[in-house]
Amino acid sequence: IVVGDLKRDSGYVFWKSPDAPEGAISAALSAINMAQQHFDALPAEERGRSPEAAIRALVEFAAAGIAVGGQASDWELRRSLPDLLRPFACLSPIVDAIFENCTAVRDLSFGLFEAFRERSLAVLDRLSQVDIRALPHGEEIRSAVIYGVGSAEARAGIPGALEHARTLMEHPRLGANAMGLRAYVLLQQGDWKEAGRCHRLAEQMQMDSATDQMFGGNYIRNDAEIYALGGALGEVEQIIHRLDVLCSKYPGWQPSLRLAHAERARLLGDLDDAVTLYETSLEMLEPLRRPEGAVPEWYWAAAGKLETLVELELDGRAVQEGRRLLELAAPTAHGCEIRLHGIIRALALAESRTGEHQQALRLLEPAIERRKELGSTGVFVGILYEARALIALASGDRELYETTAALACEHFCPLDDS
Repeated sequence: IVVGDLKRDSGYVFWKSPDAPEGAISAALSAINMAQQHFDALPAEERGRSPEAAIRALVEFAAAGIAVGGQASDWELRRSLPDLLRPFACLSPIVDAIFENCTAVRDLSFGLFEAFRERSLAVLDRLSQVDIRALPHGEEIRSAVIYGVGSAEARAGIPGALEHARTLMEHPRLGANAMGLRAYVLLQQGDWKEAGRCHRLAEQMQMDSATDQMFGGNYIRNDAEIYALGGALGEVEQIIHRLDVLCSKYPGWQPSLRLAHAERARLLGDLDDAVTLYETSLEMLEPLRRPEGAVPEWYWAAAGKLETLVELELDGRAVQEGRRLLELAAPTAHGCEIRLHGIIRALALAESRTGEHQQALRLLEPAIERRKELGSTGVFVGILYEARALIALASGDRELYETTAALACEHFCPLDDS
């Protein structure tokens, strides 16, 4: 499909954004009428698609683009998708639902995990109110949205992600993805044994499947982050091998590969090399940073760099760099957003080590409260409590230390063998 042809044939190129929402339908119909006139004026052998067929093809392209962009780790593709459907979303509940789904993925491309989850839930509700059989691959699109909701909740540490994964286990193009999602949640909860079993099952399901999984290696980078937090060098090295394979097909995975190498260097104690690799990742991801935010890997790289600077006892540099990165991350963001929690944790630890204990606690507290509001559990909550416990210990507040250390243990070790 040539997108430029679809834009012309559908009327997209003739569309003018209305001044008010109530003008959306008339603006869309005007663009379609102009496209129809263009279509009618051409000799039959020179015509492309009719406006109706072109709009349908744009919707199919956008829906498929989410999966293709996920497989290739192509954030630019995913960011471009909502714009393709914006002129026509007002014409049909189905087109509007797909438009909102593309917009949810665009939210994810800026690290807006909460907005991604909320919008995905809204899309699922909308799809339940329309006959998606009217859209080719409608049921598959609905299943992909369910996976998106589960993915959003997994990233937030919300255990309900497991239920979404369970509903997709038998899906031919999402079953292995769902098993990988389940493994990611279990890793967060400290059940590494069961997570390992799920990873093996996911690999077997992929080998047995006659079709490729819809979202490829979607959780590789997320798993790497947790394995690194747990000091699991062998697992990080396995992920590096898998990322090498992905990078041979899709260049978009290169920053994640650099990040995995950074985590490996850090685990091996090669801290200067780790800082360099984190910085390389940030440089590679810089073209994708916008005023709305950066891609999820950017936040991982920024937090990793700061944590390593703290390990190197370069506390003053870590504070200066942390404040700079926090501003770069999203100038208009609030400290409670999940995407900022890794940077906030590392910056708070650095501030405490320079004697700014109360400032560090004030920085950390909104992140902890946000996790509590969402009902998050597991390692990403645990490391926030761990940071608060360390700051309390450094400031001499033994009561806060003991209370917070106990909370950290609850999230790190919810199971007997965690």
